[in-house]
Amino acid sequence: MIKLTLASPLLGYSRLAHPQELGDNKEGDTSCAAPADNDCDGDDCDNDDDDDDDDDTEGDPPAPDDGGDGNDGSSATGTPGGTDGNGSENNTGGGAGGGCVEVCSYLPDGQQAGQICVGDSMQLGDAVSLAAARGIVSFSKRKRAQGLRITTASGVTLVCSDSAPIPTLAGLMLAPKLLGQTVAVRRDQDGQSLQGWELVTELVWLGEIEVQHITVGDRCFWAGEAPNAYILHHNLKQEPGSGGGNREDEFIDTWDLMGDPIDLRLADKRHIQVDYAARGAAALRMARVYHSNAAVNSARVTVPMGAGWHMLYDRSLQVLSGSQIRLHRANGSTLDFSGSGSNWASDLPAGALSAISGGWQYVNNRNIVEVYDSNGRLLSLTHHGRVTSMQYEGGGRLARVVNPFGRTLNFSYDAAGRVSNLTLPDGNSLGYAYDSRGNATSIKFADGSQRSYVYENTGFPNALTGIVDESGRRRLTWGYDAQGRPNLAYYGQGTNTVNATYNGNQVVTTDARGITRTRNYGYIGNRRVLTSLASSASADSAATNWQFSYDGRGNRYSVTSRTGELRNFSVDARGRTQAVTRAVGTAQATSLQTTWHSTWRTPVQTTGHGITRNFTLDTAGRVTAITQGAVILRSRSYNAQNLLASVTDARGATISYTYDALGNRTSRRDAQGQTTTYSNFNAHGQAQRIVTPDNIVISRSFDARGRLATRSVGSLTTSYSRDAAGRILRTNLPDGSARTFAYDSAGLLSSRGNHLGEQLSLSRDGAGAVTKRSLLDAGGTARRTAYNQYTSMGRLSALVNSKGQATKLNYGADGRLSNIVNPLSIARSYQYDPLDRVISTSQPFAMSSTMMKSASFSTQLAAVMAEDTSDYGGSSGEPASSTDAIGVATGYGYDGYNRRVSENGNDAGVKNFPRNAAGDVNTITDARGITLSISRDGLGRITAITPPSGTALRYSYVAGSTDARLATMSDASGATSWAYDSNGGLTSKTQTLGTVSKTLSISRDSLGRATLVTYPSGTTLAFSYSGDKVASLAVNGVSLLSNISYAPLSGSATGWRWGNGASYQRGIDQDGRVASVTLGNATRSYQYDAAGQLTGHSDAGARAAAYGYDAAGRVVAYTGVAGNQTYSYDANGNRLSSSFAGATASYTITAGTNRIAAGNGYSYSYFADGAIAADSSLRYVYDNYGSLSQAISNGDFKANYVSNGLGQRVQRSNYTWVEGTGGGTLPLAAPRTPAPLSNAAKRRTRLA
Repeated sequence: MIKLTLASPLLGYSRLAHPQELGDNKEGDTSCAAPADNDCDGDDCDNDDDDDDDDDTEGDPPAPDDGGDGNDGSSATGTPGGTDGNGSENNTGGGAGGGCVEVCSYLPDGQQAGQICVGDSMQLGDAVSLAAARGIVSFSKRKRAQGLRITTASGVTLVCSDSAPIPTLAGLMLAPKLLGQTVAVRRDQDGQSLQGWELVTELVWLGEIEVQHITVGDRCFWAGEAPNAYILHHNLKQEPGSGGGNREDEFIDTWDLMGDPIDLRLADKRHIQVDYAARGAAALRMARVYHSNAAVNSARVTVPMGAGWHMLYDRSLQVLSGSQIRLHRANGSTLDFSGSGSNWASDLPAGALSAISGGWQYVNNRNIVEVYDSNGRLLSLTHHGRVTSMQYEGGGRLARVVNPFGRTLNFSYDAAGRVSNLTLPDGNSLGYAYDSRGNATSIKFADGSQRSYVYENTGFPNALTGIVDESGRRRLTWGYDAQGRPNLAYYGQGTNTVNATYNGNQVVTTDARGITRTRNYGYIGNRRVLTSLASSASADSAATNWQFSYDGRGNRYSVTSRTGELRNFSVDARGRTQAVTRAVGTAQATSLQTTWHSTWRTPVQTTGHGITRNFTLDTAGRVTAITQGAVILRSRSYNAQNLLASVTDARGATISYTYDALGNRTSRRDAQGQTTTYSNFNAHGQAQRIVTPDNIVISRSFDARGRLATRSVGSLTTSYSRDAAGRILRTNLPDGSARTFAYDSAGLLSSRGNHLGEQLSLSRDGAGAVTKRSLLDAGGTARRTAYNQYTSMGRLSALVNSKGQATKLNYGADGRLSNIVNPLSIARSYQYDPLDRVISTSQPFAMSSTMMKSASFSTQLAAVMAEDTSDYGGSSGEPASSTDAIGVATGYGYDGYNRRVSENGNDAGVKNFPRNAAGDVNTITDARGITLSISRDGLGRITAITPPSGTALRYSYVAGSTDARLATMSDASGATSWAYDSNGGLTSKTQTLGTVSKTLSISRDSLGRATLVTYPSGTTLAFSYSGDKVASLAVNGVSLLSNISYAPLSGSATGWRWGNGASYQRGIDQDGRVASVTLGNATRSYQYDAAGQLTGHSDAGARAAAYGYDAAGRVVAYTGVAGNQTYSYDANGNRLSSSFAGATASYTITAGTNRIAAGNGYSYSYFADGAIAADSSLRYVYDNYGSLSQAISNGDFKANYVSNGLGQRVQRSNYTWVEGTGGGTLPLAAPRTPAPLSNAAKRRTRLA
């Protein structure tokens, strides 16, 4: 059945009442590290030439080049603030909006594992290879995808997708791996430690959604629906890269990192500081990197910033001889080349060096073209045709950096020749201070706040030992051994403490939970490489071991994981991954190949999972077309400013952009001709005024450091209060309510609350993981309590409720979740294939001793996702079939793009839904052979569904909108129309059936809240509010409910007073369950078992009831005043019998299916698509869309049904037949007209 489902609450706020606080990154901290203290090592971030196929109605204009000033030095790492996929609203760095979006990945023990910065070329090429090599790659784009909402035990909500825009190594499908499993969730605060492991408790199929942060390796998207943004990496698997971690231009080998990061391979404390990052094309930025290891910090300094520190533009070229060239890099390292002319090679993975007229050119691994003069002085950095130039004083010191559009950074120096001030484009400045030993001791930001650096080791006076943030809080601490090697790191007052001991080629680390890890190193030439990593055993965790092998140049070519999986890699002379094979030697082995451009670090072809894609590059290294066979999947064009001018997708839809003279994007015109405009830019490239296609005006203001201060949509303003370090302390919402936040010494969230004084308090262990959650009311009384327990490896081991009842999670020796045991000792087990995919789950079946091998998903996912991926056949690595607990299989078919296009099973028959090159389903053929044709507009929204005969379904959308709010709909029942106010809130819905029209209208206040609903009958329902909650309801002016009370930090009502004066109270226990309900003087109490299942209720009226369950949690017995009832089921949950008052009804299931063949005196037959064709008394007729249209008894119509274009039944006609004068039969009853539907403002349209 084709169904269009809309979602949005009738009485909830319009989209403007509670504007999204800070894009998705609601806490205003960086996506991978602390504000202006980004601890992931990285290089230039250039999210260039963004496809921007998003509905860009908020945020900064999607910059074609976020940080694309060509600054590739590894001192530039994550965004110094969050981003909403459209642009940065909440940067916390030294200046405005930030560079690009990077996401740090973490090792399972909470050790930071570095990040990967993804721009245009990364999305199209490097990301493919890196996803294969590492498993965790993230980038910020908006895509439309089929999605899931995932809810974890603590209430964290994440959104994940079953598909990625590019292939991943093993065609990994996240879905089969999550239900009942744990995922690692990190609050996006200062980015330094894990929030903890979370148990997935709910999966809900969302259909087509718009998602933002794509984790390529696991095909996952995250959405911050809580006051913090959350990042999801499935089990935080950090897979090894293909080339060991060299010191320049290459991604840092995350296996060598400990804590905030210490590079154990080089015995080097590395610290990244982003002082300033603007927004927009070729955005200017200022970043520094500190190295404690003098051997690592060997490059000559041209722009002094303090002992051990190098800055972004501090790079130079040195001619050692006619055949030897040395590059001094911005991260303090060096690269040596040998050769001549245009043929130069390095022993380390590097870019392309060549001699040019008057100097040298180096194309680095970020596709940045560095030009040096004959003296080796850096003259310019060019990325995608945009040139950022360096200007020098007469004495040779760097005076200013100028981007292609004339914005500048100006350098001033003290008497010792060190940088003392940096003047920003808005005229404000950053100040740098030093001590007598040459150490950089502080940076003073544009708002007057100051961050300090501490050097307390008397034996090594230039060794950085700590950082004090702008609030005066000691945020980070490091220690060193007698040889000056970094051996200690922790946050705040000791959070996530890690220690290291060096012993020749062996380094042993101990984490905050006492687990030791031993790294063994060797040498390939002069290059030190990791050969093994072993973790110690503990009382609850088995020892693990990883093995690494290398080629003659020190590039990693094989890895044996802790599970025994062998992974092979091959790299070219420049260290670029050419091929990756996983699960080598098994039937599940899968490979990905990449062919690289001769100059640019951008692929020209990728092959994997049966798909070959080609990439066309222009002379500036920009991808201008992506093709698969003869099909152009995406093409791009650029303007004279070398900025993205247009993007055309596979359906021919074009998005175009315009810019001002400073490179600020001023408009975005979508394929429907709808335009979003951006204006009133500040000197940092942040748009302060945005006008959406439906003429909604968004105004924004920023503080002196470029962080979002206020955001107004029309007259509705949200404001943000921060501490000196940029952490949000309070968000003031337009309705007068507020959200509050507090942090511990490590900068991790310690509580969040509201304006009423209610709060959620978080307690943490020494590793920073949450161990206790307490929900407190305004008086400080705990209303709910929950606990987390962890293994010594940091994996979630138990979820414990307030009564001490625990759900336990157990892991195998390979670290994979083996089973979950609930408080009733009922276990659910998981089995995996060599690629770590769940291939079956099992749990005891209560009524027999058989084991239930069932799906990983409930039927909420329909048939679009694999339920039990027991077979990952085919070249794509996607599930070829799933088999449920009683052996019923469903097969899946895929097209040449590895997209699911068919399903075949005994329950629903064969369903085909081929896709066009853009991925749109334009026809669906069900098992009955009925084909529906789907028409779409330029935005991909469905405009018509046409059957082979009969009435088509037609849809139109709100003029000027880029979302899927319906304006009109026509179908066999008639027509429906919706109207909205200027804020997007639903104001009326009119439904026409035949000649009868009914209208439901909604009045809203200035905050977009529904205040009065008028039904077609004239009945009115009025709402009053207190802050963000409904305070009372009245029907036709008469009180219905008043004095409504709510649970702390919740919209769940706990009590009210009825209009007749009677009171209603709902008691909530410490685990959030309804414990009692009181109406007047009558009280009913509820009882639960250890697993939280309702076992009974009782009250003073002797109306007690009891419920019994089997091991699968299904009701098998009921005892109460209505009599005793029992039930039985098969292994898949199909009911086999029910007994009531001594009478038993039995049911039989057709073999090989889940269809009921007979039961309770009825027999059933089915159509090919699984719909009931007839029972013992009626036969059924369905329309072309799969909705019931007729019920017929013995040739006589019993009822006619009509459904609308949303699949909702809107009319039923009952007939009573009598003898007519002509010997025929006549209907006596007229059709009934239904009450109008009450669904409200709707945003998303999807096929289900």
